[in-house]
Amino acid sequence: MRTGRFNATAVNVDLGINEKTGNMYARVIFRVEDGDCAGEFVSKFLSFSDKAITKSLTTLRDMGWQGDEPGLITVEDLPEMMSITVERGEDFNGSPSYLVQWINRIGEYGPALQGSLNATQRSEFSEKYRVLASQIPKRPRAEPKQDPRNNPVDYHNQRRGVVAGAHNRRPQRSNIQPNEQREPGMDDDDKIPF
Repeated sequence: MRTGRFNATAVNVDLGINEKTGNMYARVIFRVEDGDCAGEFVSKFLSFSDKAITKSLTTLRDMGWQGDEPGLITVEDLPEMMSITVERGEDFNGSPSYLVQWINRIGEYGPALQGSLNATQRSEFSEKYRVLASQIPKRPRAEPKQDPRNNPVDYHNQRRGVVAGAHNRRPQRSNIQPNEQREPGMDDDDKIPF
């Protein structure tokens, strides 16, 4: 697992109680459905404390929950695929872990716009600022960087400090010429007992 934003579906819901605070919570386990982490699992803890219960229930509603009794919630009650943001954190036991920090409906990445431009407004906007935009120098597009994880052999060799392509190189030849006389102890063959 790694940090980032993923599409995910809920695959399990457990209800529990925090022994230190006495607050109930739901642990929702998500399965990542896309990207390089597809198939991996990550958890979100939703607190039912007095301060957090409204936010937790709203999150469950966003996930498709239609019920009125949170104590009876099951994974079948959470059918919606969600956009989750995964970050490093600590679970309820204080152990470091990857956890879901944010859950959003797919396509919601912040507050809604106050007003979207219609086609006429877009055209007027373009006309008004076309000259100014043409006077600002264009920057060349950067070449996309190759993700080394796409080639597992090179990625693991790079992490171990092996030079790329070293496995295809010919072995180094010794400095001994074919007709040259060798003295005992000049090479490792003299150490062989037979």
